[in-house]
Amino acid sequence: MPIFLGILGLCVVFTSCGGSKKDSSTETTLVFELKQKTIAGELGDYFEIAKHEIVDANGSFPKLVVTLKRNDVELPYISEYIDSYGVSSDQVYIKIGLGIELYEDSDIPIYIYKGTTYSDNEIQPLMKLNAGEFGTKTWYLSDVDLKNCKSIKLTSSVEVVDKRGLKTTKSTNNKSNNWDSVLDEYEKFVDQYIKLYKKAQSGDMSALTEYVSMLEKAESLQNKLENSKSDLTPAQVTRLNKIISKMTQAL
Repeated sequence: MPIFLGILGLCVVFTSCGGSKKDSSTETTLVFELKQKTIAGELGDYFEIAKHEIVDANGSFPKLVVTLKRNDVELPYISEYIDSYGVSSDQVYIKIGLGIELYEDSDIPIYIYKGTTYSDNEIQPLMKLNAGEFGTKTWYLSDVDLKNCKSIKLTSSVEVVDKRGLKTTKSTNNKSNNWDSVLDEYEKFVDQYIKLYKKAQSGDMSALTEYVSMLEKAESLQNKLENSKSDLTPAQVTRLNKIISKMTQAL
């Protein structure tokens, strides 16, 4: 099915973001909805979020514990040269940070931690996982007011300190750069369409006017993405499939 036809058939209803108590007797473990089901940023192509929960939410040391599953997309970094941002070593060529954002009802986060400040001994084990294996990442939230938190977003960042840490040092050609831009445009379009659908569902008739321009945008993206997979890198194909999956889940 042409990609833009899938876009135009998109029907999205977001589930409520309210936190739910898993243990009503002790009220120490909470589960919040994920703002998005994948990790935002550079590591989103390589890991899946298998489980997430806030433990000891009412105690002195609440923490967010996330279980990540390594997928089968090859990591482009050499694991021996990977560590967290806070580590200073001549052998650390790739620095990786895993962060979180906490939200109430709006799209403006009430708490942001980028994971680019301190050393983190959970980074290396995660980067050494094989496809299908699981690992955990923990964030301590003792300085966060959790009572208004309703959803969570995981973020990631990668700094290439030295290209010797890459499995390939081939320079990215213009075509690859262009595809990254197209995928950025495509994902932004899907997010905009979701918002437009929600507006229409609420009875806002202005959505019909916006829909015409969305049709034109969809056709433009269709021309760019049709038969594109032969030109995409494995990571780009994975990203495209995730965006398409977002559409099909919403139908």
